[in-house]
Amino acid sequence: MSTWTKKVMFVGLPRYFEQLLAACFRKEAWEVCRLRGAAGENPPQGIQTYDCAPESEEAHTVFAVQNLDLLVYRLERDPVHAMQRLDALLRLAQQTKVRRVFLLSGTEVFAPGTTPVETDAPSPQTEEGQLLVRLETLANAYREQGLSVSILRMPDLYAPGQTSDDGFVGRLFGASLMGRALPQYDDPAQVFYGLLDARDAVYAVYQAATRNFEGTYLHIAAPCTTTMEELYRICASFFPSMRMGATPRAPQGHAVLHSAIIERELGWRSRRPLAEGLKETYEAMQAARSAYMDD
Repeated sequence: MSTWTKKVMFVGLPRYFEQLLAACFRKEAWEVCRLRGAAGENPPQGIQTYDCAPESEEAHTVFAVQNLDLLVYRLERDPVHAMQRLDALLRLAQQTKVRRVFLLSGTEVFAPGTTPVETDAPSPQTEEGQLLVRLETLANAYREQGLSVSILRMPDLYAPGQTSDDGFVGRLFGASLMGRALPQYDDPAQVFYGLLDARDAVYAVYQAATRNFEGTYLHIAAPCTTTMEELYRICASFFPSMRMGATPRAPQGHAVLHSAIIERELGWRSRRPLAEGLKETYEAMQAARSAYMDD
């Protein structure tokens, strides 16, 4: 009896998230590969890396040979190249008959302080949010042409392995580790975030793949709303200093995604406690920084 090994490719994912997602898929016997993240990068161990850009002829050959079941791509935030690269990647997926495409988007497509579900219209308030909406619109144009593409919107993530370049939590923890002032909010009790352990988030992506999710949008939602007041209270137990004074990048916080379908259709819900996961993430970043300084 023949067996069919399913294949997934990652493009443009943050390194820590990519590693977690690869472990999740490999555990279920998927074959995992990736396109390079940047020229000259140190490829992760255990994942076949193809050293080519999505726009290249080499990438077309790779896609044709791989015969992919799933492509997972994080929408870029670069206003110069994001649209061109997404168009090239979706054209490749269409031409080589990739069976399913998951595009990872974010909370920025909605206004801060809102609690949108999948059927709510975008309401971006920033240039980054407006860019993501344009990218989502392009993806939906390919969907109308028959490509099985779904947009998975992610909340603010954290997990061991994260760096100070990785999102809101990474930047906040990086500021603490480098002895910088923390963002100071006018009323932290009224600044909201949806915080989710990335180790739960990757399982949601895997569930969407294995249950053949084909909807237009899916919100991978945090279990609850967290205010900056609550977050700083948690961080005070492991930050060496709570000195504030920096200007927040998002003074009103972010939208807090809700989902009308993820638990019902995918059987998924987050399970990891917030405070414990945040402390693990900080300690891992602290250990990585110490090892780097020792070198």
